[in-house]
Amino acid sequence: MLVLSRKVGESIQISDNIFVKVIEVKGGRVRLSFDAPKEIQILREELSVEAAKAEPTTHFTASDGPSQRRRNAVHQLSR
Repeated sequence: MLVLSRKVGESIQISDNIFVKVIEVKGGRVRLSFDAPKEIQILREELSVEAAKAEPTTHFTASDGPSQRRRNAVHQLSR
């Protein structure tokens, strides 16, 4: 496991085309932005675990907005 420290506005490059940027640090929370191709899945760990339990084929892409990802996850979990 690699552990890095970043300040607000700084980024991490994961591969040739995946970037993670620190947007805000406030009250013990860190806001991140992800810049990745559409076909790259980006999930919070708890959603990926729950989605895998509900239906193994559930996935989201970088082009899905946060609201769409929440709707998809809720839909999958409510089945």
